[in-house]
Amino acid sequence: MNEAISLEETLEAFSAYLTEKGRKHSTIQRYSYDIKDFHRWLEVNEILSHIKSWHELSGEDYQAYFSELENKRKYSLKTRHRIWVVLKKFHMFLGINSPIDDIQLSLIPDQSLSDNDFITEAEEKLLKQTILSTKGLTERQAKYRPLIMDRNACIINLVVNYGLSLQELVSLNMSHIQFARNSLIVPGEDGVTRTVFLTDEDKQQLYKYYSTIP
Repeated sequence: MNEAISLEETLEAFSAYLTEKGRKHSTIQRYSYDIKDFHRWLEVNEILSHIKSWHELSGEDYQAYFSELENKRKYSLKTRHRIWVVLKKFHMFLGINSPIDDIQLSLIPDQSLSDNDFITEAEEKLLKQTILSTKGLTERQAKYRPLIMDRNACIINLVVNYGLSLQELVSLNMSHIQFARNSLIVPGEDGVTRTVFLTDEDKQQLYKYYSTIP
């Protein structure tokens, strides 16, 4: 794989690679989001202007990124480890020696994520079908279920596709959504925020819910 930094082309090829490996669509979305976030960090910190390919990034660059995830964004150890795994797999796809092998994240081996930590694609599909259905409900429940369907669909999307925690979800309000920019500002602890970038489909679902709020 040619590892010159062309984000969209590289992500397209990486997604195809993951699909061949049998990864779920939601997993591929998560991987793409993490790599895009790292790419934006490289842009903001003016690192991209000094390199021409991924292999030129140093261990110090990655260490600085993970330090920001820990100290500024307040990401949990488990979330940082998940991102570490994503970047590791990305390097494997690119065919380059991974500079993150020597990064010290104070990770405990048995905290590594496995497939059992995530719902399957079939379970995710069933969950989404269930929250949008009135099957099995009493007449009274079925009457009011449509009032919360769009909200519940948004909650599932934010958890599954963007990894929001319960604490982050309850702190959200509609003012945090920037529809024009396809982005969501997620409030964190101590006033620290982070930005997630939404797919068009998820943005439309949020707007549908937003349109129903009195």
